Amino acid sequence: MFEDKRKKRKRRYILLLLLFFFMVAAFGVGYYFNSGDPENILKPASDPNTQLKIPDSLINPPASKTASEEVDDLQETQEISNIPVSDVVTPQTAFIFKTRFTLCGHVVEKSAAAEAEINMTEAELQNRYHGWSITRFTPQLVQMEKNIATHCPRHYILGIDSGNIAIFQYNDEGRKVLLERTDISVSTLTPEDQKSLESGIIADTEDDLNLKLEGFSD
Repeated sequence: MFEDKRKKRKRRYILLLLLFFFMVAAFGVGYYFNSGDPENILKPASDPNTQLKIPDSLINPPASKTASEEVDDLQETQEISNIPVSDVVTPQTAFIFKTRFTLCGHVVEKSAAAEAEINMTEAELQNRYHGWSITRFTPQLVQMEKNIATHCPRHYILGIDSGNIAIFQYNDEGRKVLLERTDISVSTLTPEDQKSLESGIIADTEDDLNLKLEGFSD
């Protein structure tokens, strides 16, 4: 009976001794793997403050823009990106001149190539062409317009020159130009016809002009 107790006590000592060696070995392995960074021994596995940090974008969110502000920003970006390197007339610049004759409402359009205008800015070009309005100015195209209070060159005007019926026409600049003086004396006409000729009788075509002249010669 006493011998059994001694055997049990001996096994208990052996188990305690094995447990002690196991704990020592575990501590040694852990120390070995953490010896490269001493701070890791005491450093917690994760920083709770880092995990719980709130992004600045959530603390101070940017002010939202209205739809009109976003459109304005887009237009401004496009305008900046579309600004040409130099806004001057180049040898490749095409010119378009539009003249509106207000008495008939017709518009005469002419095109030309750049010559003396090469390297001019919009301001310099405006100084050169007095009376014209620049409606478009790019290195590729310059468009200018003006109004003239006359009939366009498509029409004929019957009037009086040196006592006879004469045929006039307005040129591109709105100046009245004598085309022909007929041999029909104004003195042979009625006062009403003379007054009409003094004001100017418009003929839209050559046929219309000839018909009006025949009427005065009868």
